[in-house]
Amino acid sequence: MSRKTVFSTLVLTGALAVPAAAAAPLRATHAAANSVTFQASVPEDAAAPAVTTVVVSNDDNGLVSFQVNLSNRPQLTNADHYYIFLDTDSNPNTGDTGINGAEYSIAVDGGRADLGKWNGSDYDYSVPQSSLVFTYAGGPVFKIAAGDLGNPTAFNFVVATASDDPAGGDPHIDFAPPAGHGSWSYAIKITPLTLSFVSLRTSPAKPKAGQPFTASMAISSSRPGALAQGAQVTCTARVAGRALKARAQGLAASTARCSWQLPLSAKGKTITGSVSVADQGLQVSHPFTARIH
Repeated sequence: MSRKTVFSTLVLTGALAVPAAAAAPLRATHAAANSVTFQASVPEDAAAPAVTTVVVSNDDNGLVSFQVNLSNRPQLTNADHYYIFLDTDSNPNTGDTGINGAEYSIAVDGGRADLGKWNGSDYDYSVPQSSLVFTYAGGPVFKIAAGDLGNPTAFNFVVATASDDPAGGDPHIDFAPPAGHGSWSYAIKITPLTLSFVSLRTSPAKPKAGQPFTASMAISSSRPGALAQGAQVTCTARVAGRALKARAQGLAASTARCSWQLPLSAKGKTITGSVSVADQGLQVSHPFTARIH
């Protein structure tokens, strides 16, 4: 049975439509370290893939993960279909109002996962996205960047599973939370970025005129991975009031390095300068000074 047929069955049966009185998001049963476990109830149809728990988490790069755990599907089959409907503006009156106001759907059909965006009448599964990854481990596992979901800071969601009926009847369906009981709510939490100075050293200890000179500044960050991707290193140096152009600069392993070629005429003079690292509006900088031999 195709995804479109299964989806039409979900809508026509009214199984996902939620009365206004029941539309409030449900709380999770457990949360720790921004990994939230949502507990499902007894399956509504024993022949459907039965959801036991859904574990949602995110990392500091905004990658959101969904682990849908099932009690009766150790392996993925082509007869099974999986959906996660996401209300990314937390408003059940916008988006697909028949499915708790969902703006996006992640759907698995024929072993393939696709992202769909509500266009006012249906989900468009051709929307551009580059981050969706699907695997299967006792249930479907999805990873997707928050940026491909419109960068929400929180969202409500519903999981639906379906299995084709061997006799050709309506598919066997299970919902989590149960049909008519609203949706689950998850908040994306990212550690705020911090930068701080650790140490600065120059090399060689006794710089020589006409030779390379390097200043290395070690820093610490609450999010080393994010720092490595977007940080900007600035190197400044002067000898006798003359600015030197850095030969090389960069950041690796939380250490910013700047190197210059000292002029032959610099013997007996002093080099002064600084190394700076800036990222997302934050900056850490430290000066240095050394006598040239």
